[in-house]
Amino acid sequence: MSLHLENLDLYLSSGKLPIQVLDKISFSLEDGQTLGIVGESGCGKSMTALAIMQLITSPPLLKMEGKVLWNNVNLLDLTKREMRKIRSKEIAMIFQEPMTALNPVMRVGDQIREVLREHNPGNRKSENKKIIDLLDKVGIPSPEQRAQNYPHQLSGGMRQRIMIAMALACGPRLLIADEPSTALDVTIQAQILEQLRELCREFKMGLLFISHDLDVVGYLADRILVMYAGEIVEWASTKELFASPAHPYTRALQRSRPKKNQKNKLTPIAGNVPPLDQLPQGCRFYDRCELREDQCAMQRPPVFKINEHHQVRCFLFAET
Repeated sequence: MSLHLENLDLYLSSGKLPIQVLDKISFSLEDGQTLGIVGESGCGKSMTALAIMQLITSPPLLKMEGKVLWNNVNLLDLTKREMRKIRSKEIAMIFQEPMTALNPVMRVGDQIREVLREHNPGNRKSENKKIIDLLDKVGIPSPEQRAQNYPHQLSGGMRQRIMIAMALACGPRLLIADEPSTALDVTIQAQILEQLRELCREFKMGLLFISHDLDVVGYLADRILVMYAGEIVEWASTKELFASPAHPYTRALQRSRPKKNQKNKLTPIAGNVPPLDQLPQGCRFYDRCELREDQCAMQRPPVFKINEHHQVRCFLFAET
């Protein structure tokens, strides 16, 4: 299993002018690895996941350029029918809000059955056993009874587990999780994250985990990409990113994290992510950066290599 994005550009329509939502996104994810993508809302994290899954319809999609290579096949070249064969069976996705992703008028067991029948049709008895096994695997108590429930009869944590069961139904090689624990309380969130980690180990899946929470990503990921305003500004191993954050934005994210025994208030990042149709000429983080220089306002910084496994888009590291 391998996923490689090479210079992925994504353009959406907005009035008369196209908006570039993703700008030269490149990364790799190999079998069994967990890659985290972190950044504020509006940075392009979810759009990256939807682009991989080819789930952005036209309109608003104008065009995608570059490559999304799945086992050396460019997903951007596939027809809709060919892509449907890959979704769920080879690459599955857990969406951010289960109440909008689940069908409110179908029992949850039947929703899992639909996924099974799309790729692995079988008799009802074998399907029932598979559904119960999946619900049990993701920690649903009394799975036979819960399979007969509708989504509104389940708690938020239960609904998220149903989404995980649906994603695992066809035995995918890659799981994309888009902020799957955001709306849950802390205790349930920890249970979901631990369960995801264990399931990825058991099923030997790669995991692309998306979150705005740096601590959550750090808990799961082997490597982390930091995104800002549609581009990747830093990528490194999790250990190195936490020990030596390079980009001013990454450092700001670190400072804004709650810490144990913290007496002072959190340190927020001043300002907001710029609208994608009003990006500055130079560095996209310029207006919010405490270390900005005149050069940053005029030129977009290229990527600098700190070492073999750590790269950053910032003029502070030009000498490296």
